[in-house]
Amino acid sequence: EASDLIKIKEEIDQLKDHLIQIANTAHAGRHIFSGYKTDMPLLVVDEVSGEVRYNEFVGDLALKHDEIFTYNVGLSEQVQVNTVGIKVFGVVNPDGSGNYGEVTANETSEPHLIKIFEDLSAALENNIPDGIQQALGNIEKSLEQTLSVRAEVGAKMNRLELTEKKLEVQIGNVRELLSYNEDVDIAEISMHISMAENVYVSSLMVGAKIIQPTLVEFLR
Repeated sequence: EASDLIKIKEEIDQLKDHLIQIANTAHAGRHIFSGYKTDMPLLVVDEVSGEVRYNEFVGDLALKHDEIFTYNVGLSEQVQVNTVGIKVFGVVNPDGSGNYGEVTANETSEPHLIKIFEDLSAALENNIPDGIQQALGNIEKSLEQTLSVRAEVGAKMNRLELTEKKLEVQIGNVRELLSYNEDVDIAEISMHISMAENVYVSSLMVGAKIIQPTLVEFLR
């Protein structure tokens, strides 16, 4: 029924808004999908038209795959720690088709994943079965891409966990070496000091007895 489709449309609109929030996710004040422009949100929503597009201050930079951050986690070992927005949300090409790969696009390019939800919402509102089916098919394709990116993130997390464990072992080995070279046995050192002190005191006492002048010897 038309009323049921409208209810579903409202849910789809809420999901679209949630996707926009995810796209603009920030951690420690840095937007995680905006490439090098971490101080800028990836997506903006036009207050008048409601159109969703890539932030003009982020521009082409958000759409390239080479806007990556790498951290050194070992000797000659680096790990990419971010994911650019286009790999998750894609863009809409001039012919209206969606694309997740490297494309020539500008800041007005509409995020593909957001566009899919907008198309589904419109199809539900106008009761267009073919449009609904097409949008659902596109969502399936987008889900495959999202799962692919998620798998990449999972692989990176596993790699970092293994690296962390390896570094913990190395740190333990270094501390053991430092302890072997620098640390002392307090009990053993105290015993040696006590023995040396006893020898020193005994020597002083013997020396004093040997050289101590008597009153008679002094009067002579």
